[in-house]
Amino acid sequence: MSPPIQPQSVWVRMHDWILVEAELPEPITDSVLEGTGLRVRGAVEHGDPGAEEGIAPSHKPTDADSQTVEYLVTGTVLEANDFDSDQGAGSRHSGTDVVLTVNGSLIQAQLDGWARDFTQGSHLSMRGELFVIPYYEWDDFGLVDTRSTWKVEGTRRLPDGDVLLRLLPVLVSL
Repeated sequence: MSPPIQPQSVWVRMHDWILVEAELPEPITDSVLEGTGLRVRGAVEHGDPGAEEGIAPSHKPTDADSQTVEYLVTGTVLEANDFDSDQGAGSRHSGTDVVLTVNGSLIQAQLDGWARDFTQGSHLSMRGELFVIPYYEWDDFGLVDTRSTWKVEGTRRLPDGDVLLRLLPVLVSL
């Protein structure tokens, strides 16, 4: 019998307005975030189609650059849907929301392109930054429910008011 896979923590950006909008206190170390979903925003990587699923750091923050942490996220496409946005000139196609299975967990991804470019069951690797999904999006945009419970292992306030959170998934026992 193999030992259980140990969950890894990840750095995730939370926009400052998310807490205000949801009327939540700022997360502190050792607090727990329930019902929180993550989204990776980035670009598709053209890599090995047989690469292992996972989330691997590709750029860690340093003192000189403490605002971004990039990951290489590799998983299997579960679902892909086009999305539009209105930047003042009317609603226009803005990209694709993809739901990935990554080692049995679900994560949202937001990419350029069209949903038809992402086939269900295909392998996908992308490089990007992880974000907390704003709470209103679950109901307003009918997202696939990928929310989980996370323990906050650390925080870092950014100059723009956003917060970097070091999150560890909380495993639920049945």
